Amino acid sequence: MTAVVDASAIGSYILADEQRHLLPGLAEALTDGVTVPPHWHVEVANLLLIACRRGRLDEAGRRQAQETLATVAVKVDSRSADEVLSRSWELAEAHRLTIYDASYLELAQRAELPLATNDSALIRAAAAENLMLFGR
Repeated sequence: MTAVVDASAIGSYILADEQRHLLPGLAEALTDGVTVPPHWHVEVANLLLIACRRGRLDEAGRRQAQETLATVAVKVDSRSADEVLSRSWELAEAHRLTIYDASYLELAQRAELPLATNDSALIRAAAAENLMLFGR
């Protein structure tokens, strides 16, 4: 696996109006394999739903995004769920993150993988934790 990828990073891969934020090397990493916490699929589905509701994505675009997502080699880390009320919680408190975002940070630390994100709060937290950021 090449990186831990959050919803903000995958959004830049599947949404045409976000592609200017695509991290260098992310497209290749997504075919090589990435690691995600268990809530990733729900968060990505919500990203698509909100894009549709806001008129950023029509039905054809949604189907295309889903087809693109199907090509991504994703490994779901089951141990992340065990860390939600411990290490992820600590990181969320320390960096004023949501538990969702702190889960990405925790997983990247534990797996010793770079974190792929476009989320500014998560970028700051990763820097504070001396965590490598993917594509930056």
